[in-house]
Amino acid sequence: MKVFANPQLEIRDLGNALEFVLTRNHGLVGNLAGPIVVGGFAFYSWRERSVIAMVFAVVGVVGLLINWIQGRETILRVSQAEVVARGNLDSWFATK
Repeated sequence: MKVFANPQLEIRDLGNALEFVLTRNHGLVGNLAGPIVVGGFAFYSWRERSVIAMVFAVVGVVGLLINWIQGRETILRVSQAEVVARGNLDSWFATK
């Protein structure tokens, strides 16, 4: 596993359209940074009995889970009729 992020862009010719596939490989730092920050908020909120810090920790966990569920790929398909983007668009809600 690499230490830093290593995104890869692949271009596919589908005949009547081009498809661009961006795959994010977060690396060791990217995989550990989020959970460490969220864990720090959770530990701080537990130690100080702070409700607002616990809310931030819960929102952070939800964000990490949504990002993990969406996957690492973003696909952009371009044709004469339409432009379609799908996958992990760094959004909390599914978009197309």
